[in-house]
Amino acid sequence: QEEVSKDIVPPTRLKNNWFVRPFESIVRMYGTPSYNELDPTWFVAITYMFMFGYMFGDVGQGAVFFIAGIILTRLFRRPNLGGVFSRIGASSMIFGVLFGSVFGNEEIISHPLIRPMDNINIVLLFGIAVGVIFTTVSIILNLVNSAKSHDVEDGVFGKNGLVGLIFYWTILITALDMFNVIKLPIPLPAFYTSLCIMLVLMLIKQPLANIIKGKKPLYNESPGDYYVEGGFGMLETLISMLSNTISFIRIGAFALNHVGLFI
Repeated sequence: QEEVSKDIVPPTRLKNNWFVRPFESIVRMYGTPSYNELDPTWFVAITYMFMFGYMFGDVGQGAVFFIAGIILTRLFRRPNLGGVFSRIGASSMIFGVLFGSVFGNEEIISHPLIRPMDNINIVLLFGIAVGVIFTTVSIILNLVNSAKSHDVEDGVFGKNGLVGLIFYWTILITALDMFNVIKLPIPLPAFYTSLCIMLVLMLIKQPLANIIKGKKPLYNESPGDYYVEGGFGMLETLISMLSNTISFIRIGAFALNHVGLFI
């Protein structure tokens, strides 16, 4: 059998179980993963359902979404839209039980896990913790994709690669120590030094990757243009990593708004 040319891109067929299959439509809105990439549908499904349920936790309103999803699927033959509605509705009902909310009434369920308006800081900080988890998992998925495609440049030295993951967690640990959440046995200057080293590694990722692969020339463009663009990339990395994580506080803010509007 003749080997298929590497220039030919095989088509991708997404294959998922019945539970996450409706979320394939959301994945396709952003683009179909290539043949050698992981199918992110399961990750999109979990994150989508979790965030919606957390932001819109109510047994009664979740039931409305759930029933609407069933109607869309059975009567209107809209399995994707209906499937998404029914699943986020179920998630909303689960969080509604945890929050003790039924159509905004917090007296029906007597012993909820937590009442958002009585635990504002916990609700907001939990949103940030969710952001840390989701960001970490997304970087790990990118690591797997890079390993499949033998991409040393972005998989090892990129901001969404191995060095980027270590850099991300080093920033988090340093921030926790600065705010006295944890106390590190290692002095902070050591962490600052490691952050600088990882930034340099990300900056020179292209020549490093080409050296490892034995490829010449070391730069795919002029060195001047590469380092100017790379310098702005480092600035963007510094700003975006923490800001993107902190922005997940909006999940908790939506949960509080949802309760607050009914109050």
